[in-house]
Amino acid sequence: MIVAWITGGVAVVALVALVVTLMVTSSGPDESSVATGSSTSSSGSPDGSASTADESESESADDAALSQIRAALQNYVSARNARDVVRMKAAVCTQSRDRITGPPPDDDGNIVVDGFLGTVFDGDVAQSEVVSHLEKGNQRTESEKSKERFLKERGSWIYCPDAEPDIGA
Repeated sequence: MIVAWITGGVAVVALVALVVTLMVTSSGPDESSVATGSSTSSSGSPDGSASTADESESESADDAALSQIRAALQNYVSARNARDVVRMKAAVCTQSRDRITGPPPDDDGNIVVDGFLGTVFDGDVAQSEVVSHLEKGNQRTESEKSKERFLKERGSWIYCPDAEPDIGA
């Protein structure tokens, strides 16, 4: 009886995951921005007509920036979880490198990024709302939201916990 209940539960979870995946992948550009939590502007015009070439290029640039930002955070998390100080320093912006003085304690556990809820761009600074948890052995913490910052440095987005938005002149 328990085996049938577990098998049925797994089947229901798998079915729900499939439906969510199909909904996200079959949605148009506007819907995929919402589904990924991106705060970039939508690509369609207000009347629902096709987007212009400039808007498509802008959306493509935003998608590329979001991919770089996600990769930058994962690069840092991988280095931190490996307790590799050299890689940790290489994975953050120049202004944050001096703050990394040694590896985190082994008993801190490993960071697992659950996902990104949204990203806001302000010039060469971006802020993402990230959901993550810690794992140590077979234990894990509850997932928590945090705001992580990124800086465009030498043409690429890099994790930069000390970055501040541009305030203008």
